[in-house]
Amino acid sequence: MAVFQPYRGSITPRSRTPAATSDLTSLARDQQGVVTRPQALGLGYSRRRLATLERQGFLRKHLGCLLIPSCTTRMSGANAQALTLRLGAGTVITGAAAAQILGCDGDWATRFCATHPMAYASVNRHVSVAGATMLRCQFDGCAIRHGDLNLADQSTALLDTLQVVPEELRAHFLDYCLQRRWIEVGPAERLLARRSAGRMGRRSNAAERQALRHLREGTHSAAERLMRRALLRARIRHGDPSGWLANHSVQVPVAKEAGMSHHLARIDFAWPDCQLALEVDGKAFHTSDAAFERDRDRRNDLQLGGWTVVHATWKSLTDDPGAVAGMVQATLKRLRASGASPAHP
Repeated sequence: MAVFQPYRGSITPRSRTPAATSDLTSLARDQQGVVTRPQALGLGYSRRRLATLERQGFLRKHLGCLLIPSCTTRMSGANAQALTLRLGAGTVITGAAAAQILGCDGDWATRFCATHPMAYASVNRHVSVAGATMLRCQFDGCAIRHGDLNLADQSTALLDTLQVVPEELRAHFLDYCLQRRWIEVGPAERLLARRSAGRMGRRSNAAERQALRHLREGTHSAAERLMRRALLRARIRHGDPSGWLANHSVQVPVAKEAGMSHHLARIDFAWPDCQLALEVDGKAFHTSDAAFERDRDRRNDLQLGGWTVVHATWKSLTDDPGAVAGMVQATLKRLRASGASPAHP
């Protein structure tokens, strides 16, 4: 009678291990860590083998393609590449992915819940991609060629991002972009106005209408919006020729070793007729030594240019905005009564 002897050797899978997938990883590295299923099949990988690699965690399904995480350096690039491979070369990538590729760095997309991939599906407007938002309308921005990708220009990409940002975060998201000069107010306002008018084959949505109102206010932070409301309640004149202007840019002199030069400074609220600059310090003001130094240098530059600089803090605006408006009125009265260049504080 035969006696059963257990097998004591090692079990080697017949199929290739992930270590033997150099052809697949090489292609993925050239495509931001993404390959399509037809590309993988063309390299000789069976559907069964791809399913095994997925179970092993070597790859995973992503936006209709296959993503190899070990070959991915930036998810923004992987998202853009996957949508382009899935939808075709005529696709225009927009949203956070396009903005990040064009240089809008930082963790803002995660902070504002805006990581959702977005694209204009220009060839087939009825196609859907699980995990992505398809904009089924005519692209009305400027397309920028980046390698084999078509990207929406930075301003358009950020304005499109508003559609996936939660409503309660939209104002903060716009403030963040405006403070970093990622969005230029004039071009962005014109783009949103065109969309609101129904041109370019589209109608604006609630997020874009909210953004248009925000841009027309001219404020770039929650503190500035409090200040704006205080000025309006106090009936302090708004606009030219003798009213206040929000986020007004002026040329100011800068003293250097070789003499005097000029640079552009932005004032939160300015009265150009009497050169009064009102700076609003928000909740997160002066969170670093560098920010404190920049503010003092900026104040000195404005004073060197003949401006009188006054400040309003977040606490004063929340505790007694009427008192802040009264201080502004008293300063305006003094400067205009002098009939001369304002004195330096």
